[in-house]
Amino acid sequence: MNLPNSTAAQAGDYSVLISNSLGATTSIVAHASVRSDSSKVVRVAIQAESGNPMLKFEATPGQQYRIEWTPTLALPIWSTFTNLTSVPSSGTFMTPLGASAPTRFFRVIVP
Repeated sequence: MNLPNSTAAQAGDYSVLISNSLGATTSIVAHASVRSDSSKVVRVAIQAESGNPMLKFEATPGQQYRIEWTPTLALPIWSTFTNLTSVPSSGTFMTPLGASAPTRFFRVIVP
């Protein structure tokens, strides 16, 4: 995630409260860091398309990317999900997971 004009004072632990007509839940705590060099930062969004979760990110044509996943952020062990090379100006990666799939955390690595 890229938050313009972030400062070191904004680094820390954050959680998200999600609610709808069926109830509410709070995410696990995630730690946010602030980097001064954003040249290798990939902005990632998570969307649902036809009920399937989709990891979407802007890509540089010809750039290689590695998608990694872990089942937990507490002492995460990252595994390679896939490697890809971007052809269009914005890349889209759809995870092959249904709505009942276990929790997974993803990250996009620019080697």
